[in-house]
Amino acid sequence: MNQNFFMRICTSSRALTALAALLATSGASALTVTTEPAQLVAYQPFDVVVQYSREYCIARASPIVAQATTESSLAGSKTVTIVLSHLDVTDPVVCTPRSSSRVRVLGLPPGMTTLQVGITQTIWAAVLVYRSAVAESGEATLSVPTSSNTPVKVMTINGPNGAPFYLSTVDAQNLSGSGSLLPSSGAESNPSFYGWSALRSPVPSAAQRLYSLKYASPSRFFYTTSVAERDALLRVGFVEQVAPSWGPIYVLAATNGACPLGSTPVRRLFNQADFLHRYEMNVDTISMLAANGYVDENIAFCSPAQ
Repeated sequence: MNQNFFMRICTSSRALTALAALLATSGASALTVTTEPAQLVAYQPFDVVVQYSREYCIARASPIVAQATTESSLAGSKTVTIVLSHLDVTDPVVCTPRSSSRVRVLGLPPGMTTLQVGITQTIWAAVLVYRSAVAESGEATLSVPTSSNTPVKVMTINGPNGAPFYLSTVDAQNLSGSGSLLPSSGAESNPSFYGWSALRSPVPSAAQRLYSLKYASPSRFFYTTSVAERDALLRVGFVEQVAPSWGPIYVLAATNGACPLGSTPVRRLFNQADFLHRYEMNVDTISMLAANGYVDENIAFCSPAQ
């Protein structure tokens, strides 16, 4: 079984140049690329619909995702690469010949994105040796509307008696009515991420409220976007924290342990010895914590693009 189907969503000139060169050598024909819905909303799921010029053997249940990457250039263009797989078999139990594919995407950040799609085929290079080449390709330009409520950097500060509060480090005066980034009684601590302030309008439709709960004892905090998880913790003594000066913060929730494209997972880790949760986006920090007694509890929420 050979897995060789790929799709690319990109505006990166380097990615486009490399793919264009590959397509030029393959003699690829054109395929059609559309999205459903046609009008996209920032970070909202959508389907990519690909119509081929001929049939390909595709997995019966759904296309197989082999790889996905996201890049942003200094100029602000976005590159998202999704690699899927076709099957180099003819067994109808394994796959069904298809002239189209539908691929689910959890969402894109605001802005322009060029959606470029290609499908490969296996060709023989020598006896018992094969390689893949692009069979056909196509592209579409996607526009995701921006919002006046842009994400701001958020961190947690420990206020009086260890109470955690939210505070934006960007445009703090407009959000809190004060020019001070930190209260004199507080000190900066983890985590630092991006989110939307409820004091700005409108909050994106894809955003979910991030609940901050203070441990019954000791004085530490716990974050979740789950109402059920919040309610369960309140029943065992946790106390919900809301800083009136800054209001609620909204972030993106993970879906099946995954974040929308262009957003960053914020992982929750727990240390039983210290009875402490940590929230981290940096993979090296996560690795160090895991090597020193912390247990990774998966993605707590997703930080939108800056």
